[in-house]
Amino acid sequence: MTEAEEDEDRYAPYKEDGYIVMEHFVKPGFKIPVDLLDLIQSIYIAPDAQEWIKELVEQIMARYGLTMDVIQSDLNSGPIY
Repeated sequence: MTEAEEDEDRYAPYKEDGYIVMEHFVKPGFKIPVDLLDLIQSIYIAPDAQEWIKELVEQIMARYGLTMDVIQSDLNSGPIY
């Protein structure tokens, strides 16, 4: 291990009992249990996708009890300046 590698600090933030914890670790690949529903707030559909794709995504989400917003992206719209 080089001196630069020894000086490199690695931390992984995660939530435990409602508090953000910074865990120091040495090896990459530190596993932290994560609930993906906490990470995903919205599903964005491509701006040029047809309406049926958005409807299909909404149907699949309903089947699995997912409630996040499905939003048609407006990236192709003009700038807002």
